Amino acid sequence: MTISLALTPEAYSRFLVAFRQANFANVPVGSEIDVSYVDDDGLGHSYFYHTPNFELFAYSHGNGARIVLTDYNYKEKDLVGKAGRDDFKHALVRGAGGGTQMNPDLAKVVALTSEAARSRLVEKIMRGVVGDRQVADLPALKKVFNDYSKVATFCRYRLASNSYSPTWRPIDASDYLRYYTHKDFSGDRQKMLNNIYTL
Repeated sequence: MTISLALTPEAYSRFLVAFRQANFANVPVGSEIDVSYVDDDGLGHSYFYHTPNFELFAYSHGNGARIVLTDYNYKEKDLVGKAGRDDFKHALVRGAGGGTQMNPDLAKVVALTSEAARSRLVEKIMRGVVGDRQVADLPALKKVFNDYSKVATFCRYRLASNSYSPTWRPIDASDYLRYYTHKDFSGDRQKMLNNIYTL
């Protein structure tokens, strides 16, 4: 299945709806979703995801071969500073620059696609970025990205590594707050709450 991504507010809204629907359609685990982006010069760029967790696993540019990632995990250096609409546009064009490991550009692609699909909080920020109304604070977002699985599991939207509840929905700010204020949360409660309030 191929889904088009364009960085206008209306098109981005349609993309997220379609991306979420495709990810949780009645398809086998590991099915592919091709997210297609056409840059200002008319060159196509594809990003390939596995269901059911919006998992980016490969990308390609133009008519080039598919490049399969060997490392998907974020590192501190991948999400630093702030980024606006043009930064995300350039990231979609560059991807991992022919490499197979996560890098700052690929991290922005994941934020714009997978992380926004998983979280209403991230979606709100990405909508602001796409509409050229705000910039994204990447280190603050990284904390949210890192806790997605824990929050989704706590809220019973995620049942196992690759298993989701039929009532799955993107997590929102209230879900993060419930998780961070629960008595069993063992992290820096005030720091994480402040991060959510700031975003």
